[in-house]
Amino acid sequence: MQENLLDYLACPNCGCEKIELQISKKEGQEISFGTLICCDCFSRFPIIGGIPSMLPRIYESEEKSETNLTLESSIYDIRKSEMLFRDTHATGYDNISRAQAQLEIDYVMDELNLSQGKKYTLLDLGCGTGRVLLSLIPYAQNLIGIDFSLESLRLLKSKLRKVENSGSVHLIHVDAAQPALKNKLFDAIVSVQLVQSFPDEETRLALLKQIHRVARPQASFVLSTFYYSLLKQLRARYIKNPEDDIYEREGLHLGHLYYHNYSSKELNDLFIKSGFKTLRKRGVNTPLTRRYGVVGAKIEKLLKWSGILTPFSHWITVSAFVETEDEM
Repeated sequence: MQENLLDYLACPNCGCEKIELQISKKEGQEISFGTLICCDCFSRFPIIGGIPSMLPRIYESEEKSETNLTLESSIYDIRKSEMLFRDTHATGYDNISRAQAQLEIDYVMDELNLSQGKKYTLLDLGCGTGRVLLSLIPYAQNLIGIDFSLESLRLLKSKLRKVENSGSVHLIHVDAAQPALKNKLFDAIVSVQLVQSFPDEETRLALLKQIHRVARPQASFVLSTFYYSLLKQLRARYIKNPEDDIYEREGLHLGHLYYHNYSSKELNDLFIKSGFKTLRKRGVNTPLTRRYGVVGAKIEKLLKWSGILTPFSHWITVSAFVETEDEM
């Protein structure tokens, strides 16, 4: 990490915005190892290979999550299971279909609508191995990527060493629901396939409120998430595949990953309750792309603005913005 990251950090346990830095090893501007200490509750957070690890106290437990999760498992067990799974399988996330991945990136970047030549303070919430984050770098004065998979962040950090202007990027190992960030920092925030992983309405709302808290007035926020489209509803009813089925309203994917398919109304309610104004929703990743790859993706892009493909979409993007101080 770089020392100027302290300007953005707050304690995930008590919210204190004063964090002390103790450096154990520094190479140039990069602090490779050290400790961050909250000046209020005295929580200590290690810096591991240049990545500050600021998971809240709940993750300090040595207790392992359940081996066999169910939908009735505790929120802690569900989240810990996902974290362990994503650490173990971090290298596999770069093997996702290239056409599907690029289509989602294009949709998200279009909705962010960042101006060429202008520099922003940006946040990628649940950045993983950098699928979207790498596309944000040319627009960033400062870009923070957070994820609760340390292995994913390590992979991303190795990629960044080969990327021009990646000195603007800061990575934090932390839970998005308690993001260890100060208030009103970001001009734009993106979150790709994160909110589908939170297993109850209260936690989802808390997450969106945290995002609203760290956004500046007039900031834009774009997310993508699983969508309970007409196609999924039909598949859940008529074409079940118990071994790899993500078409139910909610379930456990691969036995370790909770998922929730959102309806349009659910997303509207979630954004409004958390303080955002919703601009628009666009379906993305239909059978066209899933079956025909790059050719299908080109057709999807051509039809994107019509909304005609949304009922057949696997994911959905939602674009929203924070009200100005006068409107609040």
